[in-house]
Amino acid sequence: MDRNFLIFFNGILLSVLAVTIFSITESGTDEKKNISDYINFALIILALIIDSVALSAMVFRLSSFGITPNILAVLGVNILIWANLIWIMLSYMRFLQNKTGPSTIQDAVTKYLPVYGFWAAFVTFTFPLIF
Repeated sequence: MDRNFLIFFNGILLSVLAVTIFSITESGTDEKKNISDYINFALIILALIIDSVALSAMVFRLSSFGITPNILAVLGVNILIWANLIWIMLSYMRFLQNKTGPSTIQDAVTKYLPVYGFWAAFVTFTFPLIF
């Protein structure tokens, strides 16, 4: 119900996502696993839990207060983040199980960036026409 709490959760989610993405892109393409890979994997799991809580809170706000442009925009980006985190988590699992190299994790990050750009363009140019 508390809007500030939801904003705080989204801030934590974006912070964890940023830390994870920056550490993945900085790690390079060497095949060695180290403790930071396991920490990143744990952070991704934590971010998925936080995002799931935030998504459930937004769905509750939608059912309580109706559809608003702000809730719809934040709900959309949280769904996109959730899907991206799932993809990164699965790539990390394969890497930690020695099934793939670190490039698959980097692909999960870089190939999803256009999706964020598409959503930003959609919200910027379409939402004013709809609402």
